Amino acid sequence: MPFLRKHWFFILIAIYTFFSLLWLTRFPFVHSDESWLSGLTRQMMTLKSFQVTEPFFDLYPRNPHAIKLLFHTLQMPWILTLGYSILSVRLMSLCFGILTLITFRRVLIRLDISAQTASLGALLLGASSQFVYASHTARQEIVVLFFMLLALERLLADRPWTGAAISAAGLWLHPNGFIAAGILFFIILILKRRALPMVILTHTLSLFLIIAASLALDPHFFTNYLSYGDTLEVTADAASRLENFRDFYLKLYHRISATYYNANILPWLTALPVIILIDLLSKHKRASYVGFTAILVLNAALLAIGRFNPTSILFAFPWVILILTASLEKAGQVITFSSKTKLKNLNLAGIPWHYGLLILMIACSVYGTAKEVMKTAEDDYNGYLNQIKTVIPNGSKVLGNLNTEYAFGPGELLDYRNLEFLEESNLTLTDYIETRGIRYIILTDELAYIARNPKWNILYGDVSKWLPELETLLAERGRELLRFRDDTYSVRIVRYIHTPEWYTTVYELK
Repeated sequence: MPFLRKHWFFILIAIYTFFSLLWLTRFPFVHSDESWLSGLTRQMMTLKSFQVTEPFFDLYPRNPHAIKLLFHTLQMPWILTLGYSILSVRLMSLCFGILTLITFRRVLIRLDISAQTASLGALLLGASSQFVYASHTARQEIVVLFFMLLALERLLADRPWTGAAISAAGLWLHPNGFIAAGILFFIILILKRRALPMVILTHTLSLFLIIAASLALDPHFFTNYLSYGDTLEVTADAASRLENFRDFYLKLYHRISATYYNANILPWLTALPVIILIDLLSKHKRASYVGFTAILVLNAALLAIGRFNPTSILFAFPWVILILTASLEKAGQVITFSSKTKLKNLNLAGIPWHYGLLILMIACSVYGTAKEVMKTAEDDYNGYLNQIKTVIPNGSKVLGNLNTEYAFGPGELLDYRNLEFLEESNLTLTDYIETRGIRYIILTDELAYIARNPKWNILYGDVSKWLPELETLLAERGRELLRFRDDTYSVRIVRYIHTPEWYTTVYELK
């Protein structure tokens, strides 16, 4: 059918969207970062101000700044329209994921890759578990990626002011927006030098406004932000940065993580030398320069910043696929076979061989991602929250894990992380509970495990400082309302998710 032949890419994108919606709240598991971000968005909406901090942190040090304001602003209409839930904020990420695939296809076409090959390259990106993970998670990475690719597409389309403005706006999404801007800067340096003045001007203006807005929100912005960066090891010395950089890739390769879901990127890292070899043989230089420049700048930026979050690997995927698709297409044009003196293009059953190879890679990627997704078939985040909500009345003050935040109204939940700062706040645990009016406590088996294994204090601080007092308090004044098993949300340590047996217990204080 002519319609199918003409619009097959968008038909497949529609099918992709349908299946993504089926698993949107199940894959990956809900991370506390998602409620952390959306909880701050809700607080901004509730108090009608950007000069606020997270309501679930009252002792844990937090200070307002402007670096993520655009992301919070983008979340607001979704929460306002669909309500405050993991579905509404993940739906925004999925929409940006779909737009990213469409934009990536256009970028490939702008770099002289045929529409058919570009469509297959975009589908290969969308089929990877890392991309599905990012587009199903209510974090900023997928939004930053969209802004970066859209800015590049506009710049390649000779719309320098539009592209520069989009990239400069990306600085207001997340610190990774600065990495995206750096990648774009060096690509423009290679391809579109005439656009450099506009890019520099818009980004300088955007940076100035971010600093001014951050100082308006917090006069001690520089000191506070650097102090927070110190806790993330961004001030480490050069030797430590190199060691952390090496460990970053080793952990990705072996899928080692604390609380983040690590997608299986082993096939991509293994295939990278082959992709480089194909590229050297194919000589599609324009796309190669863009792809390799972006990968080098990304790694240099990670090393310079010193912040090695496993979610950052998403920004390497489009460039690897760009190099791959461009190289295969060029190779498909030059690899021929000879029948005496006559050369013919190599085709497989009427399909150019590089199309067939890309389709095979997409099929393998879909299979691998489907295996990852199916492991979460029985995960039920909303079911977890509903069990808790059956015993805790609306409007109650609760002490618990941040991953339960979607079950409560604004300001009702206080997170465990606050308890690390009891001593420096001159409070005992009992003082804290009484002054905050806490009546319900959600206790997970994970806490006792961490108290016995202090290497996991990176999650909540030194649990052993306050857990014994909390257990004594619950033994004296607590009434157990509910105890249930959940192997996904009763533990945040990834290696123990889906392993028996982890329980969550809800107590009411007499």
